[in-house]
Amino acid sequence: MRDPWKRDPGDRPRVFAHRGLALDAFENTLSAFQAALDVGVDGIEMDVSMTRDGRLVCFHDEDLRRITGTGDRLRSTTYHELRAIPLEGHERVPTLDEALDVLGRERAVILDVKPAHKLDISIVDPIARLLRRRQADGSVPVTVSSGNYLVLNRIAVRLPWVRIAFLVSPDSVHSTIGMWGRLSRSYSAIHPQRSLVSPLTVEKWHRRGWTVSAWTVNEPDEARRVADAGVDAIITDDPRAITWSPSSSIPSSPSSP
Repeated sequence: MRDPWKRDPGDRPRVFAHRGLALDAFENTLSAFQAALDVGVDGIEMDVSMTRDGRLVCFHDEDLRRITGTGDRLRSTTYHELRAIPLEGHERVPTLDEALDVLGRERAVILDVKPAHKLDISIVDPIARLLRRRQADGSVPVTVSSGNYLVLNRIAVRLPWVRIAFLVSPDSVHSTIGMWGRLSRSYSAIHPQRSLVSPLTVEKWHRRGWTVSAWTVNEPDEARRVADAGVDAIITDDPRAITWSPSSSIPSSPSSP
């Protein structure tokens, strides 16, 4: 069976749709996830946040500015208040349960967990409860990702069978602290921002036993570069632009219309 996370020798990197196919529908909505499935991606990356009343929802931002024009904090908003806000295409912010129902049990999923702030770990217990319920047998290919090593460490303790990926950006203090030592031993993967990817860094991460998924890669030339560097997966806003020639690990340019 083809490993949904590890790139086989001579194979292409896996392609994950970033927040679903947000070019066709509002990001992190059921329509965006379905659109990504329809174009045949290997997997989907989605953001997971929590409302004031403890509901897990697919939402990226800390506030509601982009959908209401206000600075109201997501963590200060109840699920029913959030659900009442119409998005583009008559969508609503979905719960994580709803999103996983759309994806089914066979498509790989990256859950990018968004705590309210750097020291907030309150989202851990709801995530653990949901994954225990939905993944009791470990058969659904899910990776829990975050740039917050405190969250990842606690999820790893509660759910030692879940794949854990550390999300790394160039300017994050958490990246410097979280990548090394005891805290990093529970990681299965690393998700670096694309500028951090090179043949040397990928080789170093692979030696530690981590798979490597680069984000957010939208241009064919950049996809070609990180593929040549050896990444296992590419997380992209535009999976249709990251096309692959047959029997090759190199992305080809999209065909002209």
